[in-house]
Formats: sequence, C-alpha cells, structure tokens
Amino acid sequence: MNDAALRQIMATHILNFEARRDRAGRLCLDKSGDVPGLRGAASKKVARLLAAGFFDKAEAAATEAVARYTDKVVGVARDPGIEFVLRDICWQAGPKGANEAVQKALGLKVTGVLGETGRAELRLAECRSHAVVKALEKSRGIGLVSDADWKRWGAVTRIAYSLSPRRFVGDGLKVA
Repeated sequence: MNDAALRQIMATHILNFEARRDRAGRLCLDKSGDVPGLRGAASKKVARLLAAGFFDKAEAAATEAVARYTDKVVGVARDPGIEFVLRDICWQAGPKGANEAVQKALGLKVTGVLGETGRAELRLAECRSHAVVKALEKSRGIGLVSDADWKRWGAVTRIAYSLSPRRFVGDGLKVA
C-alpha cells in the first residue's frame, strides 16, 4: 500500500473517532453548527458543503483537513502503526503533545521537541512496534480520564497493530 493511501486511511479513522453522523452515515454538524473535531476554516468549509448537500465533498474535505494537520508527525516513525498512533495523539494534543508522548514512552527528557536523539531512539525501538505502541499507550494514558477516552484508545491500538508490518521469525510469521 502506498503512503498516500495509508495517509487517507489513517485520517479517515481519526475523523470517524470524532465525527457525528446521521442514519445514512453522512457527517453532521453539532449544535453550534461546527463539525466535531474540526477547527477554524476547515470546519466552516465542511459546514458549507454539508449545508449545500455535497456530502461526499464534505467528507473528503474533512478527511483532508485531518490528514493535513496530522502530517506534522510524518517522518517521525517509519512504522505505519506507530505513525497512526502519533497522528491520533497529534490530532488530540497537537504536535508538541505527540512529541512529548514519544519522549515519555522512550524514557527521554520531556521537552516537547523531538530532536535527532529522540528520532534515533524511536527508530531503534521500531523493530518492536507493538512494544512502542504499548509504551505510547502508557505515556498517553496519563491524560485519559473518561470511558470514551479509553474506548478510543483501545480502537487506536487495534488499528495500530493491524497497520504494523508482520515480520518473519523462525518458520512462522509473527507480529512484531
């Protein structure tokens, strides 16, 4: 699967965590007239498209807004599962929050800026992608308070595990 397709899949999942939908599965506005989870101009653009009845275009614009915002963490991880977790954290807590989660997970000094040392440590740890996702879960779990947060995080980790590549170990195939 190419990077553009993965980017689209990841953004769609993140949007689906936030979005409210009608019975036909179309995006809906909240009581304030905004699209839940979207901010600023992107929210207004999607709201205009929904009001005009362009539901497919609204969905595409909302997905692209999520993808564009979370592109800030692209290149931090090479593993697609870890990238998805970082995109979700970035969407929830911003790029600095994603960097802090990586630093906590790797046991580094938490500054919110992921330098070359942090990137190198993450690249070394990526061979154990599920362990990194679990460490990110633990570091991210500090801020999770509601049942909805934990439910979302459970979905995020399941998706991350499914996106992480499978590696050959011995005679069989084992998820790393």
